[in-house]
Amino acid sequence: MTQSSFDLAEESAKRASEATGRTVTVSDIIREAVEDGCRRLAREQAQASARRGGADPDVVDGLIDGVQELRTEMRKVGHNVNQMAKVAHQTGQVTGDLDDVKRQLEAIDGRLVELAGRIAGVAD
Repeated sequence: MTQSSFDLAEESAKRASEATGRTVTVSDIIREAVEDGCRRLAREQAQASARRGGADPDVVDGLIDGVQELRTEMRKVGHNVNQMAKVAHQTGQVTGDLDDVKRQLEAIDGRLVELAGRIAGVAD
């Protein structure tokens, strides 16, 4: 990473912190930039592979979008679990949100099964 890239990430973190009212670190900015780049690269590679293999690039895009949505949902569930663990450690009490987390995980599991079926060509 060049110094100018780091400076840009540092400025972005500062602006994001000011805009959101929470601490956004340079690492947060760099991690998000890498993930964005990986998502774009994965999409481009999948589309090229789909064209070579005769698959419909729009179907591939839909599958990639589905995977990205599931990753986002998993991050949210992980954040919720981290918050519940924090409360449990501070108070010695487990919050009643575990049923909600279980429902969220079951919904994600259902979406994964559907996505796996689409990948395998079982469903459209």
